[in-house]
Amino acid sequence: MATGVNGSGDYLRRTTALPSATAFTICGWANVRQVRAGQYQYFAGLENASASASAWILMGYDNGGNFELADTGGDSNFASNPTLNSWFFFAVANSGTGAGNLNGYFRHPAGSFVTVSRTGVTFTPALLPLGNDSYDEYCDIILSNIKVYDAALTQAQLENEMWSYVPHRFTNLHAWWPLFGGATE
Repeated sequence: MATGVNGSGDYLRRTTALPSATAFTICGWANVRQVRAGQYQYFAGLENASASASAWILMGYDNGGNFELADTGGDSNFASNPTLNSWFFFAVANSGTGAGNLNGYFRHPAGSFVTVSRTGVTFTPALLPLGNDSYDEYCDIILSNIKVYDAALTQAQLENEMWSYVPHRFTNLHAWWPLFGGATE
């Protein structure tokens, strides 16, 4: 059970009741079907506007096809990219503005976590995009079982969420979207 996004203007977005950019985690399962050369492809994060944001924390691909964690101050590439057409668990977590407070994670079911860290950034969120960003830079991706927390989860806590369909942790749970495919979900 999952929802696919694969075209310009095709996305899942939330613009109200958003988590704080100073303490949040967005995690879930993804399956990237294609990475298009020369195009940015961000699929999860927070932004300060619903169109052409000037502040953001996003996970996805840069225009060179590298999997990265990007924020207003720059970006950091992961040591490797997720395997295309294969499910992986991902997470973006921010706990403030200090060095190493912004963390990105991904893991294939049989592998171990691949991580990257950056100095955290803060702003007032206006958009939580899934499968697209405020610049309409969509990904050809399938998303499932998205969980959002009002806290930066640790790698050990993310491990528990990875293996649990129903949220394992209910403390600070902001939203849970199983993403059963369909017109109204």
